[in-house]
Amino acid sequence: MDDHGSYLGMEKGCFVVRDKEGNSQKYPLFESEIGVPLLRSGNAVSTSALASLGFWGIEYHVFKK
Repeated sequence: MDDHGSYLGMEKGCFVVRDKEGNSQKYPLFESEIGVPLLRSGNAVSTSALASLGFWGIEYHVFKK
């Protein structure tokens, strides 16, 4: 999630990454290995996505400008 305005959320058991143009990609939580999300200043993250990351012990990094 490099771009300002990117969004990380959850939909029906999938992480959803949406860019500022509205394009989205889904990553099923139970069907694929989730890497380390890199969050930057200007990104939006839903509370359900943060809760899922914490519950499943998925490490994430936050970078400030």
